[in-house]
Amino acid sequence: ALLGARIASGNLFVALAVGAAVPLFAVARGEIPHFASNTAFQDQGVRDAPDSPSVRWAAGNAHLERYLATEDIGSLRAAYVHHLISLRLGQTYGDEDTLHDESVPFVERIPRLVASIDGADPLTLETDPTVLVTIEDRYQATLGQIHCELLRVSLMPTSERDYVTILGRIEQAQRVWSRTDGYASRDELSHLRAQVLQRLGRPDEARAEIGRALESGGVPTAPEFVELAKVHLQKGDPEAARGALERAAELDPDDATLQLRLSILADATGRSDVALEAAQRAYELTGGQDANVLV
Repeated sequence: ALLGARIASGNLFVALAVGAAVPLFAVARGEIPHFASNTAFQDQGVRDAPDSPSVRWAAGNAHLERYLATEDIGSLRAAYVHHLISLRLGQTYGDEDTLHDESVPFVERIPRLVASIDGADPLTLETDPTVLVTIEDRYQATLGQIHCELLRVSLMPTSERDYVTILGRIEQAQRVWSRTDGYASRDELSHLRAQVLQRLGRPDEARAEIGRALESGGVPTAPEFVELAKVHLQKGDPEAARGALERAAELDPDDATLQLRLSILADATGRSDVALEAAQRAYELTGGQDANVLV
């Protein structure tokens, strides 16, 4: 419209152009899909590009977040499958049809998909011009695979929980990624290792692992301090745990669940002022619609 006005030097052209743009915009706006959730959005991405490693791990992350919020076992299974397929797409070609057969029961699909952590350098993988695999794709899918395995084991009967094997996989991944430029200071694997050490009843090692992550040179994150709080509680030090949660809440003030956890712990340690402030923040974030916050 502006270019036309310059050429024609008249307001009539501008009016005609704007008049045409408005209905065209309305038509285009009607073509934009609306998704009920991030999970639904990522699922559509998988349907559109099932052989893209990055699309697969993004869908895995979305389902993992949904599982953590809802504890829906179907979401955990979907997350695990997506992350495993992302890894497989980066190392095995020609059998994609077997990866996408959703009619096969979950327990039968998993053994076919489980991939070992084989390194970060995509140049060491088989090459296929139709598949683009980046180092970040490998890293995210590796994290997702380990996280899903950890959650799956935690759901098993106590006598069947094999945290030692998961710890070995994490340590293997740490050795691989510590040698990769730009990843030595990433601390997601340290978070996972600290969680496993806690479950193995080794809180001192878990605290040391979190300490190394905090001192690695990266930017401190709320999850690091949440994990540290768990270790302090396991060690029987609720005051230190509250301090760690307060630091986590400072780093992520918009996490209602974190604010609620801080409120409960602060109340239990006699800090009603901190408890009230955190509860009020959680109330604001949830719009007063969360029963746990109201309690």
